[in-house]
Amino acid sequence: MATLRAILLIAALQVRVMIKSVRFAACLLMAIIPAAIALGAGGLADAGKLAGGLSLMLLMFSAPLVGLLLGSVVIAEEVEGRTITFFFTRPIHRAALFLGRWLAVSFVASCLMGGSAAAITYGSSHATFREAKPQLEWALEVKRGGRWRPSRVERTRVAAYHGEDGRWHRLRISHLQPGEIKDLPQNENGHAQRIKARKFIPQTLDLAPGFGWLLALAASLGAVLYTIITASLSIFVKRPMIFGLAYAYAVEGILVLLPGSTQSLSVQHYLRSLLVDAKQPMWMPVFEDAEFLSRSDACLHLVVVGTALLAAGCWAVTRKQFVLTS
Repeated sequence: MATLRAILLIAALQVRVMIKSVRFAACLLMAIIPAAIALGAGGLADAGKLAGGLSLMLLMFSAPLVGLLLGSVVIAEEVEGRTITFFFTRPIHRAALFLGRWLAVSFVASCLMGGSAAAITYGSSHATFREAKPQLEWALEVKRGGRWRPSRVERTRVAAYHGEDGRWHRLRISHLQPGEIKDLPQNENGHAQRIKARKFIPQTLDLAPGFGWLLALAASLGAVLYTIITASLSIFVKRPMIFGLAYAYAVEGILVLLPGSTQSLSVQHYLRSLLVDAKQPMWMPVFEDAEFLSRSDACLHLVVVGTALLAAGCWAVTRKQFVLTS
């Protein structure tokens, strides 16, 4: 009981110190960026497309970076500041100090990721700053053999087409009404071309049931696991951020693209298994052929791996002899 009380007191103290640091401000910015995009772009695109893209940004960019930045507070910050000896001469077990500081950074990381996930969910499914207008479906038509043939059909507000010089040109067409035609210059092959407005498609502001809770869970678990990785690495290496960044953005970036069971070596595979349902329309264009674990299995894997790494970190920190070099 005394050890648990010590862990909680250390965690509370570390939280108060951490929220006043520049490191916390950087992590707050990483959480705000996708949330601000969602709140600002709500109503400009279908909720599923907007939320899907921003949720992947949160899982693949913000969560790892926040976890790595905060995880280095546990041990690496004391080593770099050459205060590690004072830190470990206090009459508290080393593992308790390690767990208390880790608990603090995990709490902060979870709050940041949970808040960002909530803002993404709300911003994507609500037109906060504008009226949700329907999207215009239009076709780029090219005249061949005396007949107009559609080259492609899109729903963007700006049309891109090839001009006579072979370069891409852009034209804003959001003002067109269904049935209207906008003539364009000939393309590089000398064929006449035009933009034909087809119909308005109502904006969809509905998300899959439970999307917000799943995103908050996946982002929070991901950030917490990355804090454990960095905290454990900092026991053995002086610059854990370098190794953590290399794993999170280089190694995992390759692993998630490889087929088969190789993906199971990456944290992102389990986070996506928690969030993504490939049968839902919002995920089909990206993960139609992907294979994921069930959500319960993915959550179990993350908890087991995180617990094992945390236990290994506690064991190592009690036996590590920290030598400060000049």
